[in-house]
Amino acid sequence: MRIKILLLGWLLLHPVVRAAAISVDSVWLAMDSLSIARLARVAAQQSTDTVTAFKEAWETQCRRRLEQGLSRTVEGASTDSCETLRAAVRSVWCCHLFHAIPQSASRSRLMKERERVSAWRQSLVVNSDPLGDERLHIDTCWMLPGRQPEELEQALDTLPLDAWSEPLVTAMGIHLLKVLVRDSLFLPIPQRMADSRLEQLKAKHDYQPQQEMIDRLRKGMLSEEGVLFYVDQHPYTLATFRLFAASRRSAPQHCFDAFVKKSLLDAEAQALFAGERSQRELLATRDSLMIHHLLMKEVYPRLHDEEALEAWYQAHAAQFRRPTFRGLVLHCMDKEQGRALRKFLKPLPESERRRALEQVFANQPAEAPEVEEGVFFEGSNPYVDALCFRKAAVEPHPQRPYIQLVGRKTKGPEHYQEVRQEVLNGYQLELIHRLLLSADEGGNVEN
Repeated sequence: MRIKILLLGWLLLHPVVRAAAISVDSVWLAMDSLSIARLARVAAQQSTDTVTAFKEAWETQCRRRLEQGLSRTVEGASTDSCETLRAAVRSVWCCHLFHAIPQSASRSRLMKERERVSAWRQSLVVNSDPLGDERLHIDTCWMLPGRQPEELEQALDTLPLDAWSEPLVTAMGIHLLKVLVRDSLFLPIPQRMADSRLEQLKAKHDYQPQQEMIDRLRKGMLSEEGVLFYVDQHPYTLATFRLFAASRRSAPQHCFDAFVKKSLLDAEAQALFAGERSQRELLATRDSLMIHHLLMKEVYPRLHDEEALEAWYQAHAAQFRRPTFRGLVLHCMDKEQGRALRKFLKPLPESERRRALEQVFANQPAEAPEVEEGVFFEGSNPYVDALCFRKAAVEPHPQRPYIQLVGRKTKGPEHYQEVRQEVLNGYQLELIHRLLLSADEGGNVEN
């Protein structure tokens, strides 16, 4: 169990999370718990938990649970979620051309290089391509305001979209910027965690730094042995830190700070998800996501096969037979108008009746009846129910009190498209039933 929870903690801290839009289908949610468990078993047999979309959705769910846990009270003290996890950071997606110049460069050289960058800018503005044969590297990246030199900060705030800046001189060199998008960048939890919450986690999980080892780490004087700190009495060694740092390109101090945050969040995830209730909730969420992705793979694509839908409808046509009225429901001003319209429309083909009405009342729209057109089953329209299926009468519209039906009554739909949603639901249930049968067959093979 401890290993599973630690693996979950590592999953929570994945640097980039693309939130997947997961909607759970109401058809299988309405099934009994035994059938849902059988569907989850099929999903497990087909290794649905290795699908990329499932892993992203599962990671998103776990991250949300961890964020909710981090925003709760700590040892009886109220914690504001805005202070615990800062909101997504305002960021700018931009093109950045950088030309490095030594800080010891003379003023004349600086002016010469500035003119050179100005020529590049003019070429980029006019031709979207630098002048000459020089190979220039234009980087497209996110820039986080508040972390750039003052000259770049001002440009990021004021520069119009899709416009190149003038050459910007900083201590590093000369820059050209073009802002493409201003947006909010969703950072991983460690980068958004407030310092106050970090200190609370250190106290809660008994963070014990070994300062001598940490100082030697900063000076680069360590071997592969030695403990850097303890969290919940668990030692975090230099060897573990170097495995962590091997996949990052940050400075040693920043990398060590990130390692401490990750270790504390691992401990917090273990504490949050170790309870029996949390384990049940996580398992239920995992099963729901696995079933959804199983249906996305095995069921939903087949629902777009029109030939299969029509064949299924023909095989089950009997269950869709019920009294049906197809035609127009006219809400007329008086009885005379209703009878005249019925006499006028009845000889016309069904497909031309609506257009004929529009032509008749094109110059007198105030006298036109209100029209409802379609295929009406019992219970789908109260006026059709009252006049065609002999149900209880309903109050007509005050301005159009007389109702006239123009159409015909049949014993059921004439095409599956008229009951498409019902056909989709029925066919989907049958496909799910086949999956349940495959679960039973798999169980018999194992036994």
